[in-house]
Amino acid sequence: MAKKPPEIAKSASSPRLQGKFMTFATITLFLYSLFLIAIAYLPQLREYFQEGLSPERQASLNDQLMGLIFLVFFALIASIMLVMIFVHRFFSPLHKVKDKMLKLMEKNLTVRMGTEENDDFKDIAEEFNR
Repeated sequence: MAKKPPEIAKSASSPRLQGKFMTFATITLFLYSLFLIAIAYLPQLREYFQEGLSPERQASLNDQLMGLIFLVFFALIASIMLVMIFVHRFFSPLHKVKDKMLKLMEKNLTVRMGTEENDDFKDIAEEFNR
């Protein structure tokens, strides 16, 4: 019976960890965006809840608040997209290293790891290929 290879870097590249990281980063970036938007719109929000505003001013504030809602929605979408790009760029090299290590553990000694100029794992790949 063949030995089962040990688990390598399971926690570093697991989808569960990626999901947690992505959720945390998205929420953090979104809350930061909300904070900046709230600071920018604070005077309009204060005025919006005052009584006795003219109908023209009320309509103007309604338009500004619709812009605020659009900005919040845009900030959420932008946060998700930026975090997805970051997570992919961060975890993709880890997946490559893990896959190559698993092949090596299966006694495939011809495995080589490619290197790229902007790859953070270039040193690891060079050592791996020796």
